[in-house]
Amino acid sequence: MPRKVRLEGLRLEVPRHPDPDITKEYELISPLWGGGERPNRRDSVMGIRPSSIKGQLRFWWRAVRGWRAGGNLKKLLELEEKIWGGVTKVKQGSRVRIEVELIKPNSYKDFEHLSASSPGVPGYVVFPLVQGRREEKEDQEKALSKEGIRFRLRIWLDPLNDKEITLKEEVEAALWAWETFGGIGARTRRGFGAVALLNADAPVSEDLIKGNLKEKEKGVWPEDVPHLTASSPIAVLDKPWQEVVELYQRFRQYRPGAKRLRNGKAIPGPNKWPEPALIRWAYEPHRRSEPPVQVAPRAQFGLPVPFFFLQEKKKLGKGGKLRLTGKEEDRLASPLVIRPLRGSRTLVAVLEGPRTPPGGVRLDPEPRARALMKEIRVEMNDKTAQKLVESGLRVLEVGGRVYSDPVRAFWECLQDDACVGLLNEVDLGGRK
Repeated sequence: MPRKVRLEGLRLEVPRHPDPDITKEYELISPLWGGGERPNRRDSVMGIRPSSIKGQLRFWWRAVRGWRAGGNLKKLLELEEKIWGGVTKVKQGSRVRIEVELIKPNSYKDFEHLSASSPGVPGYVVFPLVQGRREEKEDQEKALSKEGIRFRLRIWLDPLNDKEITLKEEVEAALWAWETFGGIGARTRRGFGAVALLNADAPVSEDLIKGNLKEKEKGVWPEDVPHLTASSPIAVLDKPWQEVVELYQRFRQYRPGAKRLRNGKAIPGPNKWPEPALIRWAYEPHRRSEPPVQVAPRAQFGLPVPFFFLQEKKKLGKGGKLRLTGKEEDRLASPLVIRPLRGSRTLVAVLEGPRTPPGGVRLDPEPRARALMKEIRVEMNDKTAQKLVESGLRVLEVGGRVYSDPVRAFWECLQDDACVGLLNEVDLGGRK
């Protein structure tokens, strides 16, 4: 039988948690695409994970402070690990500790769910939630949490004795970039999980953003590191997020010349982008002539790019489904940022960086013409862009100038009334 020991005068001293170095409060202004223990599912324990925010801060630190490496990629990795931790160069834990405290609601269990078809949720960029097996649909529909959530972010900084960098300055720069361009959860570059700083000194504007970037920019970034500078394409539009996403859909699916049937249903016209003709030839080289342009420019909006040929599902891909993906790495993050702001405004920015993944792109499943096809090009020159405009892809010509960069063309198009008019004329199908 164990003995009972009485300890007289024993008192446990619990160390007092120091005050945080940085404290800010935010409100979610667009639906949160929950990223938990399962893809496309709401987190069952924590709706807003500190680790997720730290990952965002790490990326946006590189995007606005990567110039500190002076163009040296190894130096950038070393600086990054000094701040955020790593196992490659510095081999230490992160010097940045983050805590999230909910303000409204009081519990993660009280988050209000949204479905993919809820009003205000842009259907074009929420398609992963409506895919998959039928028995998973109900669970997938719970992946979105309604905007209006408020939380407090506390950050503690461990001491860093380094003559090159001041830790608090670096973290505050990353924090500013995250709260301006980033968000929480999945699909933040398409506007989900956007946050707004409570009690902000001034509303977000182009002048404020570019002024901050210019102040924080003093050098060059290593090659192929996505980043933003004061000269990067950045615009604040007086258009709501949902409208900008719809224009994005019309741009990526530019199919003018729709025919309307007697029952009111519209049949969209032929797709003016070059990928459909390239894919049809790739899978049926014996029946199709080689396309004049072997380029897949829409891959620059991010990889993989899914395609579905409903009318030719027995001939193309696997049941009509295929995707354009990277040869060495499946995914390539989009350089385009579409982010809602308060007051029915939208921030649209284009990150500078690589547009083609390492090793190039490929079609999956492999087409029959793989031995005949040369490297599928993603980036195109001015001559190719001019050919596409002449063949009907008029959205690459904005303000009298033809753009070989489709992402930049879209950014320019959003600010050109004539180009927006072209997009609004596109009928994507459906009934009226």
